[in-house]
Amino acid sequence: SAMCRLAIGYMFLLNVFLVLAQSERVLDMFYDMLALNFVSMIDDIAFQLAKYDILGKHLRLAASAKCFRAEFEKKPYFLRKKMTIFVKLIYLFNLLVFVAGMIYISVL
Repeated sequence: SAMCRLAIGYMFLLNVFLVLAQSERVLDMFYDMLALNFVSMIDDIAFQLAKYDILGKHLRLAASAKCFRAEFEKKPYFLRKKMTIFVKLIYLFNLLVFVAGMIYISVL
């Protein structure tokens, strides 16, 4: 599940990059980003509708499964320090790749 979310996130970033690279006007870019945000939120809206029993009993039972209600206790900082640094490095890598791609596209 986490790997699927990661893959979807990277596909969304790739899609954002392509939209930004192909936009000629700022207003077009704004509308494209607005549409992308709407499409990315459709699954969250459908999940909430399923939880409220609007989409049927079977989907309500699936959306209210135990795995969706799990709460994880927060570990102290010294136990999660390495993971925090790793996640920050991943964010920095994504930013650098995105900026490098935009520089490459804008120079061409």
